Amino acid sequence: MASLPLLLLPLQLAWWLLRGQWRLCTGSPEIREGSSLRSGVSGLRELCYEATNESLRWFLLKSLVFALFWLLANYLFTYGLPLTDLASALTLEQLATVFVFILSVLALKEVVTVIKVAAVASCVAGAIIVAFSDHGAGSVRGDSPVVGDIFVIVSTLCTACFMVLYKRYLSQLTLPGVLLFLSTVGALGACVFWPGVLVLDRAGVEVFELPSGNQQMEIVNYVLLNLGLGVGFNLLLNVGIVLSTPLFMRVTIMCSIPITFLLDILFFGKAFDYTRLIGGVCVVLGFLVYTFFGKSRWPLANEDAVDVEADGAAVVAGLAERTRLLAAPV
Repeated sequence: MASLPLLLLPLQLAWWLLRGQWRLCTGSPEIREGSSLRSGVSGLRELCYEATNESLRWFLLKSLVFALFWLLANYLFTYGLPLTDLASALTLEQLATVFVFILSVLALKEVVTVIKVAAVASCVAGAIIVAFSDHGAGSVRGDSPVVGDIFVIVSTLCTACFMVLYKRYLSQLTLPGVLLFLSTVGALGACVFWPGVLVLDRAGVEVFELPSGNQQMEIVNYVLLNLGLGVGFNLLLNVGIVLSTPLFMRVTIMCSIPITFLLDILFFGKAFDYTRLIGGVCVVLGFLVYTFFGKSRWPLANEDAVDVEADGAAVVAGLAERTRLLAAPV
């Protein structure tokens, strides 16, 4: 949860300071003549509004809510995984796609079509086939499989809420706005929710221990790898939601299943499995059908529903233009 500010927050703060310092020198007389604290707050508010079209107070409040969803989604899945078996957890994880579909219909007015439902069902079915192919026969049940399954289900619901509400309330973000949002969510998670670590440690639920001996270097390498992959994945995911829809991004994420299948065979020498092949084909088929025949529709204010994915080039061009104007001197 605290990984994103380690890499994104310094970059965002440097951009803010440069823009904020420039505005303090060339801004209005009221800002220049005020106290340094008030000038700084005024500059931050103005920069926040430019990047997000939100007031600083509302942006921080929304970021705090998203940080809570993010924390629950990651923690509950990680905590519930040892309590159940891996096949069950990976199968229930696919409910995130179903939840995203349902919430998109309710909150985003996603148009439901037979082709779209069939495409999503094909992706989910393929993921379930692969999960049971990998871990169905030799899975080890945890001590509390029902509790673990409940944690995984709630985790997938939090993931779906994060993606859909992000599109609903923050789809106007520019690229600097996305960076600001991610770094703010990570910073709030690290600053606001860290006392939970002490509470869980005191309660004996999650005992906190520093690594020792030969584990130190291995854990440091794992953390650094996780930082890089986490930053890249979340940045691309959030930009993708802005440019398309949450449901399309969920379907796209599931394409990692057949890619992993190929990588296991080519680089790790894993035996070819026809069951996994069938599951991977189902996922790819569902993705292709959704992409070319199941276009999503996003209703704009005071306008009829428009096809966002069919006009993706215009969306990308608009985002690039807003980002260019934001960075240009005034």
